[in-house]
Amino acid sequence: MSNIILIGMMGSGKSTLSHQLKKMTGYKIIDCDDLIENHENLLIKEIFSLYGEKHFRKLESDFLNDFNDDECIISTGGGMILSAENRLRLKSLGTVFYLSGSVVTLYNRLLDQTSERPLLEKEALHNQLSELLEKRSDLYLEASDYVISIDSKTTDEVCTEIYTILRELDYIFSV
Repeated sequence: MSNIILIGMMGSGKSTLSHQLKKMTGYKIIDCDDLIENHENLLIKEIFSLYGEKHFRKLESDFLNDFNDDECIISTGGGMILSAENRLRLKSLGTVFYLSGSVVTLYNRLLDQTSERPLLEKEALHNQLSELLEKRSDLYLEASDYVISIDSKTTDEVCTEIYTILRELDYIFSV
C-alpha cells in the first residue's frame, strides 16, 4: 500500500503536516483521532474520562484493523504505537514517518493546549512530556521507516523532507 503514515508525540505536528502534504500529493487525509471522535460522537478527552485509556486504545486498534484504503495520509494519535500489533499494522499500510521532537519543542507547541489533551496537565507538562517520550521513544523508532526531526524546522521544511523521500520510493502523486 502506498499510504503516508505520520506518527509521533502529541504536538509533533501530525495534523498540520498532513494538510500540507495533501496539497503536495493529492492524497486524502485520515486523522485517526477525528475519526474516533466522529464515530463515538465524543471528544477524545471525553472518551478517556468516561471509558478510560484502555477503551480508547482499543478504538485505535479497531480503526487500524478495519483500514484498507490506499493513497492516504494517516495522522495517528500519539499513543497508537503502544500496541505491538498496531506497530506492525502501521508498517503494512505504507511508509511510516516518525516526527521526532525534543521535549522543549513539544512543550512549546503544547503549552496552550493542555485542556484539550487528556494525558496532560499544564502545571506538570514538561515532566509529563519527558516521561511519555521516554516510554514511547523506542516504540516510535520500531514502528517507523523514517525518522524526521521537527526541531527548528518549519512545516514546509519537514514536508519537503518527507516528499523527497516519497519520490525516492517511487510514490506517484495526482498533483
